[in-house]
Amino acid sequence: MSINTMALYRAWEQLDNGARAQLRRVSEPDELKDIPVFYRLVSSFGWDNPVNQKPLLRMVFCLTAGRNAVCHKEKEAEEKYGISVGKALANSQQRIN
Repeated sequence: MSINTMALYRAWEQLDNGARAQLRRVSEPDELKDIPVFYRLVSSFGWDNPVNQKPLLRMVFCLTAGRNAVCHKEKEAEEKYGISVGKALANSQQRIN
């Protein structure tokens, strides 16, 4: 079973600020397993399948990187598939410098 990343992102957006703050306090992906709201977030994305556990930990950990650090952007007309994560990260690094 593949994980619907857009649905996971939307579920992340639906969490209240307090729930997101709890998840942001971790410094390692495995620390998410100690937070009950993590299980509420990932339960409908196949967490009970061991194959999905590590990817879900990593995806949620990336979402916790900070307020609006990861956001959805619709693809533009000239982009066949949208932009890659690498390109998005490179663009964000350019804005920081």
